[in-house]
Amino acid sequence: MIKCNVLVVGGGPSGSFASSLLSKAGLDVCLIDRSSFPRDKICGGLITQKAHALILAHMPDLKIVSSQIDGIAVFHKNDLVLSLTALSPLKLVWRYQFDNALLNESIHNGTKALLGQSIIAYDFDIKTILLENHTEIHYDFLIGADGVFSTVRQKMGLPKNLAGFCADLQMPYPSEEGFIINQRMVEIHYGFCERGYAWLFPREDALVTGLGNVENFKNKKHIVTAFDTFCKARGIPQNTSCKGAHLPSGNTALLGLEGLHDILLVGDAAGLIDPITGEGIYYALYSAKKAAEAILAKGNVLADYYRSMHPELNRIRSAIQTRDTFLNPVALKHNLSSLQNVPQYVEALIDDTILNYSRSYKDASDELFQLLR
Repeated sequence: MIKCNVLVVGGGPSGSFASSLLSKAGLDVCLIDRSSFPRDKICGGLITQKAHALILAHMPDLKIVSSQIDGIAVFHKNDLVLSLTALSPLKLVWRYQFDNALLNESIHNGTKALLGQSIIAYDFDIKTILLENHTEIHYDFLIGADGVFSTVRQKMGLPKNLAGFCADLQMPYPSEEGFIINQRMVEIHYGFCERGYAWLFPREDALVTGLGNVENFKNKKHIVTAFDTFCKARGIPQNTSCKGAHLPSGNTALLGLEGLHDILLVGDAAGLIDPITGEGIYYALYSAKKAAEAILAKGNVLADYYRSMHPELNRIRSAIQTRDTFLNPVALKHNLSSLQNVPQYVEALIDDTILNYSRSYKDASDELFQLLR
């Protein structure tokens, strides 16, 4: 039997970040992931300033291979609506390298990582799990960081995450004549999918494109068809099939369960996401940090974790309402067109909301609608 202070299930950004912080603080941490690393992950890989600031604060020596992004081009269908400067740095990472770097940093700090192993049994009463190789692990605290359809969450008896869906394609830059892209700008295309968007992210080594909707969206075929339509409209050749992945909707965010005070959910497993942009990496890192702090405080761990995450849970709920208003298909084109007259204001607004979370989406949208009346 292996004994540890904290067992982390899942080696993605949230699991690796939490385990790194806890190991660095002197706790005995064991991390389990059914995959061997490095492994790839379907994701656009855009890192906002708020996420990058968390990494710099706690992993200042982390070596991340990234592409610098200076601006954002916003389209409705294929018509350019806004060309904006990013007032705070944006970076594009390859999740294959990024996730592996976070995991290696955690191992460097003392985490024991058991990779390529699946859990076949949970016993929350005696705080023990059983691996497929029949190794038993006893823990004091458990962190569920095992993705949108978390097994830990399911075994706790919590409702399944309502999930959106995205299609994603990573490819070499097209050589076709007429395909033009600014490699220092990301493209966001609205109008191809209700309450979602398509993206074009120019990483230095590859072109990353996709389309997604973070609402509880069950029609995967519709997303794939919309993505095909977008690729044809943008002149992107599809020489390989796209991949698909689910992502949280934000509607079912839960951090744990009363009565199981020693189990905390983080990142996708907790249903945390930006409901407007679909960004998940920031919430993966932030919730991991708050979960680690709650465990280290040695108080009422679950209550302390909920208390520290309360502002972010409110931010997610509020953002869902803002999304449904601003991205309403009937009003979307008008809303986007109205912003053309105030580009510098929009740049500041994006910096305050999407890139840094210094303002809520609701406050920003209320101010914006007053300005455009």
